[in-house]
Amino acid sequence: HERLGEVLSILKGVLNKYTPLHSTDILAAAGTLISKVKSHNYDESSDAPDEFCESIDQLALAFSSSVSDFLMGDQDMPILMRTRTSRTTKSSGGTRARNAKLVVDKSKQKADELDRSLIGLEHGVDLTLQRCKIWSKYAKDIATYLERRAHLELEFTNKLSKLAQTTRAAITEERFLPFQSIFVTALDQDIEYSEKCAKTYSSLLSTKFLEPLQARRNRHEHTRKDLKDNWTKAYKKLNEAITKLEKAKQTYIQRNQELDKSKQLLDAKDGQEPSASYTRTTKKKQDDARKAEEAEEFYNQCVSEATVRQHELEKTKSHVLLELRQLVYQCDMTMKAVTCNYFQMMNDLAAPAPVRFQILAESSRAYEPGTQFSDFVQEQMAISQPTIERVTQDRLTTHHTRHASLHSPGDESGRTSPFSTRRHRSLQIGQHSGSSTLPVKAWSNKEHLSDVESNGSKSAPASPTGSPVTGRRNKAEQSTGLNMESSDEERPNKSGKSNRAGSGPFRDCRMSSGALTHQFKKLRAPSRCRDCDSYVYFNGAECEQCGLTCHKRCLARLTNKCSYKNRTRRMTTFGVDFYHHLLATDKQGECVPYIVSSCIKEINNRGLHVKGIYRVSGVKSRVEKLCQAFENGAELVDLSTVPPHVIAAVLKLYLRQLPEPLLTFKLYPEFIKLAK
Repeated sequence: HERLGEVLSILKGVLNKYTPLHSTDILAAAGTLISKVKSHNYDESSDAPDEFCESIDQLALAFSSSVSDFLMGDQDMPILMRTRTSRTTKSSGGTRARNAKLVVDKSKQKADELDRSLIGLEHGVDLTLQRCKIWSKYAKDIATYLERRAHLELEFTNKLSKLAQTTRAAITEERFLPFQSIFVTALDQDIEYSEKCAKTYSSLLSTKFLEPLQARRNRHEHTRKDLKDNWTKAYKKLNEAITKLEKAKQTYIQRNQELDKSKQLLDAKDGQEPSASYTRTTKKKQDDARKAEEAEEFYNQCVSEATVRQHELEKTKSHVLLELRQLVYQCDMTMKAVTCNYFQMMNDLAAPAPVRFQILAESSRAYEPGTQFSDFVQEQMAISQPTIERVTQDRLTTHHTRHASLHSPGDESGRTSPFSTRRHRSLQIGQHSGSSTLPVKAWSNKEHLSDVESNGSKSAPASPTGSPVTGRRNKAEQSTGLNMESSDEERPNKSGKSNRAGSGPFRDCRMSSGALTHQFKKLRAPSRCRDCDSYVYFNGAECEQCGLTCHKRCLARLTNKCSYKNRTRRMTTFGVDFYHHLLATDKQGECVPYIVSSCIKEINNRGLHVKGIYRVSGVKSRVEKLCQAFENGAELVDLSTVPPHVIAAVLKLYLRQLPEPLLTFKLYPEFIKLAK
């Protein structure tokens, strides 16, 4: 379990660093390895069974396939896209600089027009201040929503994690339960989701959303209040100046009226002799003239002050509107940044869920009812000792005194113990290796009945042999022709089904009795199906012993049994060397295969303007049909009606299946030498 944890932690780190390597095959292989390690009974045997090696091989194969697809361009490659973008930017630096300058000029022009429009409005400052206040309330509502939702999600995920851990511990106490591994995987995914959700919402509550938004809102409120105070003070000063001007105007008018009255009284007394009344009137006229001059001077001062206040108010208005407009832009930029962070993190959190649920659904549909119960019964039959077999073993033990203590009358536990049974049978088989019994792998799930056991008791199940070494020795003898195959061994058992389970990545598939004799692995190169005699490009199976290939769907009706003889494939195009391909198609004089030239020509004619011509995959059925058409006769293939994506997929498949890449291995030293 510690080694499994190390493998999974390394795999998780690599997949987190290189997200394009994610694939359903890797997840399925990892889930299979986890279920194998956790479901193995370590009390019965301390050695790891071959199932572990097969699961590790499948995981390694899935990972290498994902890496190959990534390097061949079948998956999205943001790193390469960024590199390509940087190169494009460097190559067109002058044009982009001019375009950027035009964009900046247009944005600046738009901002100036907006400022002029706001200045032209009579209540532009008040409207802008009111709008800024509304944004502050809006940002507060958004922050409150996110904070409350984060706390609810964290509370939910905490409870979900505890529930998943409790349920997982409860359902793993027993074995051979239907959909047990699927539900264990689902619970592990829930625990992982809870941890990732807690990390995501913690980031949103800190640096990714809440803190930047609140900091921007606080600065926004502080700036808005300062600008409002400045505007209020300037407006108040102008109002005071206008009020003062009006009072000075009234005083000026009043003084001029009093001066006119004094002049009229003095003009009426011009013909009279000087007297005290005349003297007072003259003095009053002089006082009124002085007061009128003072009132006029004060009025002029008030007019000048009001004009200055008006200009200051206009300057303050322009400054306040400019600052408010920039403040709105800054707030929008902050809101845009935190909003992008929020939805991107939500997408990263929720994106794996549909794929995982789809995998679990497909795994559930592949389950056959009663399989786990059948495995449970087989295990019970394997660990229990039948009566007839025990009697036979008791008779055999009389000839082996070193093992008499295991079957003495006083040691009943030794007679009925599964461990002692396995050990005794291992020794028995080792001592009777010269018999005609078939070798049985001790580490396999199900075993075939030997000739002796079949003749002795039809109902007696076969118990596993004790030593893998014996199985390997017998297997070697079988491969060299030392063993004898009887007709009874090739026939299925009474129920019509083989006792041997499928191996490799197709162990969960439905297989015929002939298919069960093979050791299948995932097909990595195109070939021809031995059952339906059609081409296999995807989801193919290949026997490790005899090289037989067939579709995954054809395993249920395959009749060919494993003959341990390698058979050559009959492919002439895919998976074939350039030279051999040209020889097979009678094109020795040409340097480029017809499939390459025709596909590239058609892509140049119709696919150059198609979005993602080499990135988007074609329809699988059409790709297989076109590949089969090229195998049947390349010159007869009409590509004018084939979608460009399908043509590009076939071309990529052909180049990917080449035994040797275009930049051949022989030239590697030359390339390295040239680089140095």
